[in-house]
Amino acid sequence: LKLLKYHCMTSAQEVAGKLQSLNISDISTFLLDTFQSWENPLVQLIDLLENISQEFVVNQWKRLHVIIIEKFQDWFQQNCAAISVSNDLLIRAFDVATAFDTANFNIMAKIFQMKSNNSIFVESVRKLARSGRYSDAIGCVNALQMHQYFELEEILIPCMFHVNNNSTNVLQYLRSAPHLINGFFEILDKLLNSFYSMKHYAEGVNAIGYKFSRQNRKSILKSVFYLAKHLEVDTYKYRSLRFAAYSGALKFLCAAHYVSGEMNYDGWKEMVEVVLEKYPESANFLVELLCDSYSDPTEAEKWIKHHKVHLRTSFRCQNGRLLKSQRTFVNATKPSNKPKVGEYLQLPSFIKICFVDNYDTALTVLNEISKANTIGIDSEWRPMLFSNENILYDMLMNDLL
Repeated sequence: LKLLKYHCMTSAQEVAGKLQSLNISDISTFLLDTFQSWENPLVQLIDLLENISQEFVVNQWKRLHVIIIEKFQDWFQQNCAAISVSNDLLIRAFDVATAFDTANFNIMAKIFQMKSNNSIFVESVRKLARSGRYSDAIGCVNALQMHQYFELEEILIPCMFHVNNNSTNVLQYLRSAPHLINGFFEILDKLLNSFYSMKHYAEGVNAIGYKFSRQNRKSILKSVFYLAKHLEVDTYKYRSLRFAAYSGALKFLCAAHYVSGEMNYDGWKEMVEVVLEKYPESANFLVELLCDSYSDPTEAEKWIKHHKVHLRTSFRCQNGRLLKSQRTFVNATKPSNKPKVGEYLQLPSFIKICFVDNYDTALTVLNEISKANTIGIDSEWRPMLFSNENILYDMLMNDLL
């Protein structure tokens, strides 16, 4: 047996060497002749693939691995009956199919009938996920219909920190396992409630970790709303998602009115987003946001004292420019009119925070901003709204509402 295995490996090495030296026009014929000569095609296919670098590309066109697998599938379907495969060979086939990426995974799964033996791949998928390749693991689970073997936080939740706004595989996963949907949104709702919780979680799932930013949080939030929309999930049931939807609605309306010239910067600062009465846990968030965004320590202290909040960090102004007086910016209808970095209003006089809980209320507030002594809070943590990028807000609204 050892001698036979050595002979097969030597043969696989010879075939691999020959393939990597051929012109692309000769590869097809050579492969078909090679397949015909094989006595144990599935075993010899894996031997061959294990002897070729996953990164070897033919004429800067296509990876040799993919060419071999595609040609083998066509030949195998026409010339071979169903063949029983050992568990050891199935694991080797799985490792080959996922070693570089999963572009050819579905083909390999069909060749080796992996779906009918999916239970033996559970640990292989977990290993793939633990290496940080959660998106690839999701693809394998979907292809082999292995959803029953995994808990939410093994693969699915960590994958949300890796999807980069491409949630197609996650959507397919949840559609195949609808009993997981509610738990999925509950876990993400809790994580989204705190940036620091998300940052800590990212560190634990081999994601961007210490580089995790608020932009990453925003990207995940958009993916969550995308999934909710396609799964027909009522986001109102989830506190963090409800808060984000309201913020997005008001933010869009503000931007639309501002760039059209119907509202200036002074108007924005009088507008509202959040209710402390209904969302008492938002108090710290809002006061920290104000203290970090505006260079007026005196007014910031009034907010802190009035709302009885305890900042997690000592007060510091992120806006390094103390402004002597209030200022109104011209409409940002072209790049030259955009406010410059650091040119923000001081924290306004101590005033009331009111509630905007839906789209209609947002419209009402917009119509009454000149009458009410209120303030709006930028949910992006910095008062940088109302550039002329109104298309961005259109896109955001399509995702959020």
